[in-house]
Amino acid sequence: MVAAAALFAEGRAERIAIVDCDAHVGDGTEDILRRMPGLAPEVHHAIFGNVRQGSYLAGIERLGDRLAKFQPDLILYQAGADPHVDDPLGGVLTSAQLRQRDLRVFQIAKGLGIPLAWDLAGGYQRGGRTGIDPVIAIHLATFEEAVRVYLDIEDEEA
Repeated sequence: MVAAAALFAEGRAERIAIVDCDAHVGDGTEDILRRMPGLAPEVHHAIFGNVRQGSYLAGIERLGDRLAKFQPDLILYQAGADPHVDDPLGGVLTSAQLRQRDLRVFQIAKGLGIPLAWDLAGGYQRGGRTGIDPVIAIHLATFEEAVRVYLDIEDEEA
């Protein structure tokens, strides 16, 4: 939301979509929008928090229609790792489902011709040599899906 506000202030965007796929259901963004109601018409905040697998992924599938209607200049994608089923915050998606989520978000943005920037967020699993290997693996998968979509790389497993 801070990036969106800065882009608005600099006149670099008029409408921004925030696609929030973090398990914290967009509480920080929603708080800022409440405190700065003038931003609300320029920001479309699509929240995908901890809901059942089917409704989460179905919501991602409906995202394209929502974004096409809103017509943002930019999508800011919060690619949270904490919706993972093994996350201590109680996520619901497997690694493969998170990868599918990321793939679809990138495909939708590219298909609509909307620039997208994303940040790697959340993820509280522990393990491995670094202590956060499971989170790193999720974030690496997000990066791999972005590369796959934007460089038109076919995946052998797809």
